[in-house]
Amino acid sequence: LIAPHRHVAEIHELEYNELCDLSSTIAHGSRILRNELPCDGLNVGINMGGAAAGGSIPEHLHTHLLPRWLGDTNFLPTLADTKQLSADLTTVYE
Repeated sequence: LIAPHRHVAEIHELEYNELCDLSSTIAHGSRILRNELPCDGLNVGINMGGAAAGGSIPEHLHTHLLPRWLGDTNFLPTLADTKQLSADLTTVYE
């Protein structure tokens, strides 16, 4: 989780230097994850808009930097060494 120091709700409210700091921190974090984890890719997502975007503080945007692996579907492989398998509910019922 990466967040700017100043509370703002939207990315366009950041000053140029704050946006540069945020981008630089994301780049630095991605280098760390690539060097320390054998991940296949990374997701970067910025939450803006408070509760509707998944934020607990409406006026504070934040960024998620997540390692991803081929075949993963969510956080379970990272936290529980478990992979989710999708199945049709009719098949499961039968």
